[in-house]
Amino acid sequence: MSGNLYRVTSIRLSQLLLPSLVVMLLGCHGQDRMPRAHRAIFVQGRRFSYAAAHYAPDGRPLGHDTVTITCLGKYKPEDEYDTTQLKIGYSYDAVSAPNNFTGVLENDTVLWIHPPREDAYRILELSPFPYVKLPARQGQRWQWALGVGSQWGDKRWATWKDDLLVTSTYEVTGQQTLSTPVGKLRCWVVQARATCPKGTTALTSFYNPSCGFVRLAYRNVNKQRVVLTLVDTTTVAIAVPNKFLPEELRALGSARGGARML
Repeated sequence: MSGNLYRVTSIRLSQLLLPSLVVMLLGCHGQDRMPRAHRAIFVQGRRFSYAAAHYAPDGRPLGHDTVTITCLGKYKPEDEYDTTQLKIGYSYDAVSAPNNFTGVLENDTVLWIHPPREDAYRILELSPFPYVKLPARQGQRWQWALGVGSQWGDKRWATWKDDLLVTSTYEVTGQQTLSTPVGKLRCWVVQARATCPKGTTALTSFYNPSCGFVRLAYRNVNKQRVVLTLVDTTTVAIAVPNKFLPEELRALGSARGGARML
């Protein structure tokens, strides 16, 4: 994908002219009521910036950085995959064009997103992925499994041969209102735990129907923690190819068919 060309121009919320986009994006600000119907969150051109805080197992701060998601639109349809899948790009500051790519599943019944996976974020392959069944309701539980290839191993936390089966169990435990840089948001709280031969991991995610995953609090296989908090949402003008690489499609296909309700 390194040959792709990008044209990314940031537009702040105050600069948007299309009323439909204004309504959609301003839904992140000051919203404290849960909408009844799901509206698309990962639409082409939408960008989400997260502040990432890293912690040692004893709670000692290890550093801060930024993770940004840019929504690139639907990928080129393939016969065996659902065309509701969207392509996203990750960058690791607030201004750069995306430099690695994966996908999102979003429709009336599910929101699933592949986490960042560059450098130290590769460790998130062994943690539960952000995932919520829709419409969310308290007490809802499900399970999902993913085979993680050995290329995602790292001697800093774990290495293995062949695919490593990671099984994640999710439960919607209730609702909580968060005060965030983008407003006061009412969120569903999803508790997840993953197990694999290398250890156990956990994720607490906070899902808002207008802004998606507002906060993601991970406990990783090395017992370190990382917390991603939504700090900004904008829209950008993009011009990118929309075809996935085969390995990206395989990951998305496993999400499409791998969930098992409990």
